[in-house]
Amino acid sequence: MPLTKDELIAKLKDAGVSFESFEHPPVMTVEAQIAALPGNPQTVLKNLFVKDKKHRCYIITALPDTKIDMQVLSARLGTGKGGLRLAPEELLLEVLQ
Repeated sequence: MPLTKDELIAKLKDAGVSFESFEHPPVMTVEAQIAALPGNPQTVLKNLFVKDKKHRCYIITALPDTKIDMQVLSARLGTGKGGLRLAPEELLLEVLQ
């Protein structure tokens, strides 16, 4: 079961992790994220939700200018050549439930 926002914040605080939280609406692109977080360029990341042929899901987080080569990523994760694909939005919503 996923943690709620408050539970996650409590765990971070209990572990002594230093952090800042920035609220923003959901965004689908790096450009939209930059617009939603003006003045905070260090907070901008891109996230890819991908799945492999065995239906295992991965969230890949990278700096905004990082080029993601899906074949190289597939090899590094051991999913086989061409084994990763962007997951459909419906699967993301299902996983987040």
